[in-house]
Amino acid sequence: MINCFSDSVLLFNCSASQKKYENSIEYQCLEYIQNILGSIIPMRSKLKISITNDQQIIYISQDGQIIRIDKINDQNHILLANIIQIKHLQWIGYSKNLKKIGYWVATLQGQALLGAGGYYSKDGKKQGDWSDLIWNYQDISNVYEIGIYNNDVRQGVWKYKYKKELINGGIYDQKGFKQGTWIDLGQQFWDFSQVTYEGQYKNGLKIGRWNINYREQNYKQFQIIGGGQYQNQGFKTNKWIELSNNFWDQSQVIYKGEYKKDLKVGLWEIFYGRNFAEIFQQIGLGLFDEQGQKNGYWIEPYFNFYQFCYVTYNGQYQNGKKIGQWLITYRRDHNKQQEIIGGGYYSNQGLKVGYWTDLSNCFYLYNQIIYQGYYRNGLKNGFWETKNRRDNIEYFERIGGGFYDEQGRKNGEWIDLTDNFYQYKFIHKIQYQIRNITYCGIYQNGQRIGKWEINHRNSIDKPNIIYGVGQYDENGFKNNKWIDLSDKFYLQITYNGEYQNGKKFGIWNTNYSRTIGEPPEKIGGGQYDDQMLKNGKWIELSDNFWEYCQVSFIGIYNNGQKFGQWNINYRENGQIKFNKIGGGIYQQQSLKDGEWVELSDHFQEDHQVVYIGEYKTGLKFGRWNTLYRKNSENLFQHIGGGSYDNYGLQKGKWIELSQNFQENLQIFYKGEFIKGYKIGLWDTIYRKKEDGQLQLIEYGLYDYIGQKNGKWVELNFDFQEDNQVICIGEYKKDQKIGKWKMKQREMHEGFEKIGEQYQY
Repeated sequence: MINCFSDSVLLFNCSASQKKYENSIEYQCLEYIQNILGSIIPMRSKLKISITNDQQIIYISQDGQIIRIDKINDQNHILLANIIQIKHLQWIGYSKNLKKIGYWVATLQGQALLGAGGYYSKDGKKQGDWSDLIWNYQDISNVYEIGIYNNDVRQGVWKYKYKKELINGGIYDQKGFKQGTWIDLGQQFWDFSQVTYEGQYKNGLKIGRWNINYREQNYKQFQIIGGGQYQNQGFKTNKWIELSNNFWDQSQVIYKGEYKKDLKVGLWEIFYGRNFAEIFQQIGLGLFDEQGQKNGYWIEPYFNFYQFCYVTYNGQYQNGKKIGQWLITYRRDHNKQQEIIGGGYYSNQGLKVGYWTDLSNCFYLYNQIIYQGYYRNGLKNGFWETKNRRDNIEYFERIGGGFYDEQGRKNGEWIDLTDNFYQYKFIHKIQYQIRNITYCGIYQNGQRIGKWEINHRNSIDKPNIIYGVGQYDENGFKNNKWIDLSDKFYLQITYNGEYQNGKKFGIWNTNYSRTIGEPPEKIGGGQYDDQMLKNGKWIELSDNFWEYCQVSFIGIYNNGQKFGQWNINYRENGQIKFNKIGGGIYQQQSLKDGEWVELSDHFQEDHQVVYIGEYKTGLKFGRWNTLYRKNSENLFQHIGGGSYDNYGLQKGKWIELSQNFQENLQIFYKGEFIKGYKIGLWDTIYRKKEDGQLQLIEYGLYDYIGQKNGKWVELNFDFQEDNQVICIGEYKKDQKIGKWKMKQREMHEGFEKIGEQYQY
């Protein structure tokens, strides 16, 4: 198996690996899922990759669907980092003799990524101003690297653009080497893992002191959380504090120890904090020998260790290999006792042997999936059971499993689970269970063959309901007619159409059942060509589609890219017909242009907010108005808005709405923008329900870079009409400091003090 978490796979040498990859091999990429608490968690998603004789790299899902085919145009091919890129990222431009020429632009899900791309010379080399996507780019890691290329070599000043924020990078010399002071982004930089590395380069090598900086989401200032020293050769030396590969806001795991000539030596301790303000607690430790190999007794955290996945591995290393008995311990909360939940034995060669209990890749409090069976020389063998327990139950029950042959391949009848068997979706504070899905069918030599059913297991004591079905060919690819489930299963949405050798082809319909068991209605769909690209008329559903947010998009695809007029349609729950509520035009390269009516990201029945304004080649421009209506029987009314400059940045006076703005909770924010930053005094205004009167209830100051500073009065996070709590205190560089008072009032009476908190 190879994975995207190792630097060694960022550049995948295709020619040297041709024989090795004649057959598919497992590849782990990043995927971000939502847990029961509404948190987004980074996970490792398993795919298969394969290279064909005509130099194509194929990404294959675990369920036998080809989800991407890329042409390999050079020796060093970059493997895509995450599942969103693999499914939806495309580059558009002109090529000749396998060389890119002229202007190229990136698109995601058929829409242009504004500002991403640049020019290729006639020789197929990047030239002039460019905006590269960071390696882990997607919606929640929206970062460009901006600078100048000269014949494919980066030169001069380069910076990072994270959403609207510019973060300093550093300088490349004429040969493309980093020189002087630099800020590097963490490899897995995303909204909840904002990590940077700051220090000096000399001829492309790190030297001297380097700091590791980190900030939690919604904070402007980075703080030093780790770091250490480099020798002149770019080797780490002396004491270091490092972050785990999977470091994020809820999994703040750090390692403390010593380097000698770039090798870890001696005692290394492992610490964990639930948030940046909390004192870190030790959760593990172990010894490295002089060769940098682990030896002796170790306690190591699970790769996604956090508050609701408090899992450690405990056992012996010998010359870098695990040997003897290893125990997997777990505690359901950091205040509770640990329990042994899994483990087994390793041979002297570091191979698993005998009876084992393994954990699912997505194991956590509300997804406690384990696998039990025997290993033989590192390979699973014989019958393996898949078990699960609910949070409030002490025992595990069998919910799946099957047989492995002597080569460690699945054979015969199997019941498979998705890694995230229990997955939940939060929409506007309402929780929906969207998984409990099993796949039932036959394996032959590790490949699914014949008929497979997709079942939903609603509860322990109720029978499974079949929601999907289809056929696999002898190579394990989906073939012929299929009914697939949406990733967002709580929607009761299915897709039916045809596969040809693992590729979606021809007409695919989107069906929706209002309730479980109700006959589905066709509400969308379109056609795929033989390259798996969408073409012609399509009706697509909003990513947030559910019974109280029934929004669809209707328009034309041209070779996988949106083009021309696209309408946004909507119906309220219980209605039959969709009605146009917004839309606009995509020009070439899928850039929005002209007048558009767009929906709020939080649009639903009790939050019907739209924005009306103009785009110029993908940038919002001029005046944009915010409109609101109570429901579809009412007209939209103008209640806010402001202006954008020529660069698509907010400017001047603005009135914005709260995310949960609705009929019973109308909160406005009023103030000024300069170059996309909130500046000066901003007021929060509350509209009384009974008489429509506006009342100032919150205020505070932003500095010249949009940071909160000085005295602030803020709404508590759960402010509601019947729970009106405000917080009063002081900010310094966007961080709360000192004592904060909490006040509450009943409806529209005066606020009275109810408590206070101290911020450190």
